[in-house]
Amino acid sequence: MLLSAGKVIHIIQDKQDSFEFSQKKLLKSVPLVRMKSEITLYIVEINKTQYSELKKSDCMNMVKQTFLPQIIMQSFGLNHDDYEIVAEQHGKPVIKNSKFENLHFNISHTDNYWVCATAMCEVGIDIETCAKSRKNIAEYYFTDGEKRNLEQSQDYNRTFFEIWTGKEAYAKMTGQGLSATLLRSCTITQNAVNINQEGVAHLYRVNISENTLCTIATKQIINSVKIINIHSTTTL
Repeated sequence: MLLSAGKVIHIIQDKQDSFEFSQKKLLKSVPLVRMKSEITLYIVEINKTQYSELKKSDCMNMVKQTFLPQIIMQSFGLNHDDYEIVAEQHGKPVIKNSKFENLHFNISHTDNYWVCATAMCEVGIDIETCAKSRKNIAEYYFTDGEKRNLEQSQDYNRTFFEIWTGKEAYAKMTGQGLSATLLRSCTITQNAVNINQEGVAHLYRVNISENTLCTIATKQIINSVKIINIHSTTTL
């Protein structure tokens, strides 16, 4: 059967100063992620001057090292000594710990944005700057139905990135990597991922900025997303 997003998700917006968030002492607090039907989305906006002065890979690595331990602490109540992050066969990072099961996170970045989704169910995330769509990608990776929807869309560029971020988010959720076979086999609809008309994942989209789109893929319906915006105004 075809999946849909079900209920309209409840979105909670919050802001945190990056210096206080990254430098504060780790405290045992009540985790933000309490149920399998909830997701916390952390959005780090990197200072553009700082971003332009560093190599993209170096900048994103520093962001991950600065914020990811605190994000895991705030979402799951785990101190750094309570877990380790290991890579699965195709490179998906996962939390390995002896206290709890089903603690999941996924990260992505584009330009000066870095995002991390945490949940108690399998999750994948992709973020893209919706600049110019790439027809060669659509020709190679999109299904016939997706190509038809793209050509019939009133906003070709937006529709392209809705499909493409959905495919990448789903591939990252599965942990199978961005294989051409997987990307070509799944069909992206407004709220779901389908393979052979069978629903395999739910999709949730967040507009980060006017031209930046973030898509989250999960195996089950999500009822609420807490969005925490972190503005990086200090030196990483």
